[in-house]
Amino acid sequence: MNHALNYENRTSLAKLPEDEYIAYTALQSLSRRSRYLVNEKDGNLKENRAFFIYEKHLAKALKHLDTLLHYFNLKYGLGIRPIEVKCSGIKNNVDFRHMLLR
Repeated sequence: MNHALNYENRTSLAKLPEDEYIAYTALQSLSRRSRYLVNEKDGNLKENRAFFIYEKHLAKALKHLDTLLHYFNLKYGLGIRPIEVKCSGIKNNVDFRHMLLR
């Protein structure tokens, strides 16, 4: 999947622009961290140490999700309405286009 979505793959019809591809891979890594409690920057699933999820990780995931929502909303005219979210790890609402912070 990563190969098909990679912005550097010139022949792929499914490739994403660079910023959206980076958001996708970061969101995928954070999702992996939340499921398996592993470091999102390390491929070693056999490590004995647990990496927990904190508000800062949720804030990063929401930012990356917002990037993807914005892209697909513009590309396909989906009419996605803003989503109301409460996360103490996010300090301001400026960078979000599809998230309303409480």
